Amino acid sequence: MRRTFPVVVTLVTAFATTPLRAQERAAIQGTITAADTRETVPVARVSVVNPPRSALTDDVGTFVLRDLPPGVYVVTVTAVGRVPHRRAVILEAGQTATLDATLEPGSLLLSGVVVSATRSPMDARNVAANLSVLSSDQIRASPARETQDLLREISGVELPRMSSDVGSTTQLLAMRGADEGRALVLMDGVPLNDVWGEWIDWSRAPKSFIDRVEVLEGGGSHLYGNGAMGGVVSLFTRTIAPGDYRIAVDGGMRDAKHVFGGFGTALTNALSLSLMGDYGDGGGYRLLATPGAGPVDLPSNAARGNGVARFEYAPSSDVSAYVGAQYFHDDRRVEGRLGRTTRTDASGTFGLTVGSADPGLFTVRAWYRTMQEDQRLSTIVAANEVNRAAENVTTRYHIPTDDRGISVNWGRSDLWRFTHVGAGIDYRAMAGSLDERNFLNIPQGTPTTHFNSAGRQTFRAAYLSGMFAPAERWSVEVSARTDRWSNSDGVTTDDTGISPYPIEGRNAFSPRVGARFVVDSSLSLHVAAYQAFHAPNLSQLYRKSIQNSIVLLPSPELQPEFVMAWETGADWQPLTWVQMKGTIYLANYRDLAATSNGGDRQRTNTLFARSLGAQYSVVVRPVQALELNGSINLDDARVTQGGSSGLRRDTRLPRVPLQRVIMSATYRSAGVGTLMLRGRYEGKSTTTGNRLLKDYRLYDMSYERSIGAGLTLFLALENIYDVAYQVNLAGTGNTALTTLGTPRSIRLGLEAARF
Repeated sequence: MRRTFPVVVTLVTAFATTPLRAQERAAIQGTITAADTRETVPVARVSVVNPPRSALTDDVGTFVLRDLPPGVYVVTVTAVGRVPHRRAVILEAGQTATLDATLEPGSLLLSGVVVSATRSPMDARNVAANLSVLSSDQIRASPARETQDLLREISGVELPRMSSDVGSTTQLLAMRGADEGRALVLMDGVPLNDVWGEWIDWSRAPKSFIDRVEVLEGGGSHLYGNGAMGGVVSLFTRTIAPGDYRIAVDGGMRDAKHVFGGFGTALTNALSLSLMGDYGDGGGYRLLATPGAGPVDLPSNAARGNGVARFEYAPSSDVSAYVGAQYFHDDRRVEGRLGRTTRTDASGTFGLTVGSADPGLFTVRAWYRTMQEDQRLSTIVAANEVNRAAENVTTRYHIPTDDRGISVNWGRSDLWRFTHVGAGIDYRAMAGSLDERNFLNIPQGTPTTHFNSAGRQTFRAAYLSGMFAPAERWSVEVSARTDRWSNSDGVTTDDTGISPYPIEGRNAFSPRVGARFVVDSSLSLHVAAYQAFHAPNLSQLYRKSIQNSIVLLPSPELQPEFVMAWETGADWQPLTWVQMKGTIYLANYRDLAATSNGGDRQRTNTLFARSLGAQYSVVVRPVQALELNGSINLDDARVTQGGSSGLRRDTRLPRVPLQRVIMSATYRSAGVGTLMLRGRYEGKSTTTGNRLLKDYRLYDMSYERSIGAGLTLFLALENIYDVAYQVNLAGTGNTALTTLGTPRSIRLGLEAARF
């Protein structure tokens, strides 16, 4: 990988043929209106791909795209409930061109252009896959405090009940009943899952950074390889061009504080710099319910900060490159006085884009990321006959990791008989270790046991995809990817000595075929079948540990997990103001890794499962200002062969809720502002120990209103009725403990922006 960056620099030199010279930048401005009502369209997204620029229309439908080099651009305008509009604009040096667009009524569920389904820009209506999108205006209107809670608005995404703002940094997600940890999360095309245990620290991608979200539900290994067995969540951050800025400050109950700032500035005619910073803390609460909690149980607390700098070089309308850096720090206490976790995460990224949305793009993304995590765990004990009155530090973890990779992607539309062709190669090298010291209730002194586990994992992959139309109303997608990876440098060190493990190589082939049939202008059908995989992570392969006197052994011979699945769905919009979408799927999982029961425990590929489910969504817009949304996800995920896991046949898989229902109502007008009401229901679920968690219902709301001069006032209220819902159960009898989710939270803030 150390040779990668010189190669990237060579590519920049080769493609950036336009010299860095003094030439005035240009801009595009205009007004967006609705074709049916002739009214202006607020919060429509106007964008160009290269260099990346985007803007949201204001309350009177106007926008400005700033700091563009002279050239030819394809401008894309999207809005919920409207047909995407694309138009070519020729910009001359120093010119401000005018683009006024009129949007026809369109899809209420899949508006705009998506990238996740093909790794190239594509009209969402033409894809034979189950996609969910959160647009820029939906993110702004959401009452969610953080990105993880934002994703709870998509019924097909299965998340832990605990928000990562107050819970552990080791968060996971799942889709299609694949259980947690078998879905890939990307931020601007770079993996967000860490390399040791595939955990996701959502605070590293704060909501204030996010411009839009795309969720590809169902296996995505045909494009993205490892980890995408259940699906892919793609987060896209907001671009801040020279002349743009955004500052937001908010605070709320339980001393919650948050501040965000970002601005862009031109350094030369072709070189610009953007800076973003985000900091938040407070809002924590006592996690354990009463009875059960004791004097040692203090409110949780998490302080987290992000800083991002990005240099962009855009000499022409078909070449741009950037170099970015991010520094993230997280410091939190979750339970007790002594337990603490700190994480420091630093990364550098490079990107090169050549071409345009029409006819095609060549992109390079490279990254290097290093992370240090330290955990201090304690055992809670009784004192003077009072439960949970004292604690002793019993375990310390130190987890350093590094992650580096490069992704090269090419996509083109209308090539020969194909409406789209894509190809690419990926490389990723990951290394990490875990140093564990156990003290067995001795607060200080020499550890009674000491383990060190380490290893390296390297992936090399290539994919090819194509979309063609064999008949007038048919569209067929075919794609396949091959992955080759090696597990090396695996070693475990303990009191008995050093245990090295041999180098192991593995392969996986991930095909997918899909078809879409347009019945008429209001109804389309799709069907797809695929195979996807998940490789064991470094923690599963090499970690040796003691947990509650139980020894967890390394599993260096662990094999990859696979799923074979199919789905079929329909998208029906009988009227311009109502739309329905539904998908049914069946996924068969084989060789799932499960921890064996008994004395010493070890992961083995003995668990088989089947997930049968459906997802339905409906949107109704009776008047232009009011939008009603509802979606439900049904997921019956059951064990078909338990093996050494101890789970009996036909037992429901842990942590997969049977139902998830999301309902919302959004009212938006220039005079009133934007008001959103949201209700969420999650059915019964189980813990990792197969303990039953009760179902629950939550209601949230948010309100924002422009008060002039680029200022916006916003209010968010989560868990309006202060429902005490279960997150986890532990222990039995008199020692049973219930962990609760976030209680009522109120936040009030102010934003000043120009973008």
